[in-house]
Amino acid sequence: MELDRDLRRIAEAAGRHAAEGEEVTGIVPAEPAGGIRLYVCAFGGGGETSWLVLDATGVPVEDRSLVHEAVSIAALCEVAEDAAG
Repeated sequence: MELDRDLRRIAEAAGRHAAEGEEVTGIVPAEPAGGIRLYVCAFGGGGETSWLVLDATGVPVEDRSLVHEAVSIAALCEVAEDAAG
């Protein structure tokens, strides 16, 4: 239940970062290092997809290594899900 509440809160925060014509289309939580949780947020609109990584407080992550780790974990989760059928 806590993750559900966190995802709703992050979806709201992500929505504030959406460009005009975009909407939040997905959020993947990832825990790359030191027990922190980050959220890889996807935005869609007009046939384009953009991405933003938010921390647990809903603030965009600027540390490139943390962004890379979070996106790598999210991508591996997607590959595993596809492979599981």
